[in-house]
Formats: sequence, structure tokens, C-alpha cells
Amino acid sequence: MIRQIHGMTIAIIAGLALAGCDKREAVSETQNDMAEAAQEGAEDVAEAREDAQEARADNMENTAEAQEDVALAQAKADYKVAVEACEAQTGDPRDRCKEAAQSTLDAAQARAEQARKAKETAADRAQP
Repeated sequence: MIRQIHGMTIAIIAGLALAGCDKREAVSETQNDMAEAAQEGAEDVAEAREDAQEARADNMENTAEAQEDVALAQAKADYKVAVEACEAQTGDPRDRCKEAAQSTLDAAQARAEQARKAKETAADRAQP
């Protein structure tokens, strides 16, 4: 008997809930809900755009560092080859050759660092 009453109670509650779902919402309430949804959507889009801009800036910095690494590796490789070529000489010509190779390496390192800093500055400006 108690189970029947309990089952009937659940059925009545479910019926009332379903009957309430079919009621039309007031126009003003619908408009208010739509305005809230539009505002929330605009905020979500703005946040997503800001996140994307930050990701682009981070990517620019990472790319700048990677490009500097490549430039430095190339400069060091060129330096090693130049120094080996200097070994074919003797005395002062060899010393001048090695100094020239070192100067070239130093200049390449400075250019790579300057390029990285310029790209990082651009990345910093790109951040919101």
C-alpha cells in the first residue's frame, strides 16, 4: 500500500513538472534571457580573443629564441670551418685569419641577439 502511494506521488509530481514545462515564457523574460546570453557570449568571445593574442605573442617569443639558436649554431659552425682553414697558414697570417674568424663570429652573435630582442619587443607590444 505504501509503495502504491509512493509511486502515485512520484507520478503526480512528474505530471505537474511536465505540465509546467509546456507553459510559454513571458516575452519580457525571454528578451531578458536573450540579452544575458548575448552579453555572456560577447564576454566569452572577448576572453577567447585575448587568449589567442597572448598565445600569438608567446609563439613570437619562442620563435625569436629558436631563430637565434639557429643563427648562433650557424655562426659557430662557420667559425669552426674558418679556423680550420686558418690552419693551412703559418705565423702572422694564421693569427690574423683566426682573429678575422673570431670577429665574424662575434658580429654574427651580436646580430642574432639583436634580432631576438627586436622580435621579443614586437611580441611584447602584441600582448593585450
